[in-house]
Amino acid sequence: MTDPLASAEIAAGSFHEAAHAVAAIELGMCEITVRIIPDRSMSGVQTDADISFACSALGNEPLWRTLQRRLTVMVAGPEWELFSAVQSSRRQVLREQRADRIAIVGVIRQLRNLCAMRGRTLRNCIEDAWNEAAHIRGLRNGQLVTIALALDASGSLTDSELRALFAQGTGPS
Repeated sequence: MTDPLASAEIAAGSFHEAAHAVAAIELGMCEITVRIIPDRSMSGVQTDADISFACSALGNEPLWRTLQRRLTVMVAGPEWELFSAVQSSRRQVLREQRADRIAIVGVIRQLRNLCAMRGRTLRNCIEDAWNEAAHIRGLRNGQLVTIALALDASGSLTDSELRALFAQGTGPS
């Protein structure tokens, strides 16, 4: 017999990863793959899910914006967790999401080291990334649900599968 709590966790993991995937598509990432199979993440951290994608500059985009788009994709999963768990804080969500936390810290370090962002400017950039992730979640909820259900059923999705599902999802075009 299937444990209902385990099924609920798998579904939550699917929605978390789908939030990353939807933000990645919305923000122009390429070579996106997502999986919810227990293993090591691309960074070597033990995890039950993973997303990978390429983030290249769009047009003459400044480096800080390219990194902020990457940051937005990385916070999209934790932002979904925050949205779905009314009493959580960003700190609590990130404490539970080690692989995401490591990736987020890595991007923040790049913003500091490569773009010389500090203080209020860096805080605003991070806050804007969380806000953009929330906006995308609200705007593309239909696509998020479509992708989460497919991911829950299959365990992994490729870039072409994600884009086809994104196109099928209900929501604004």
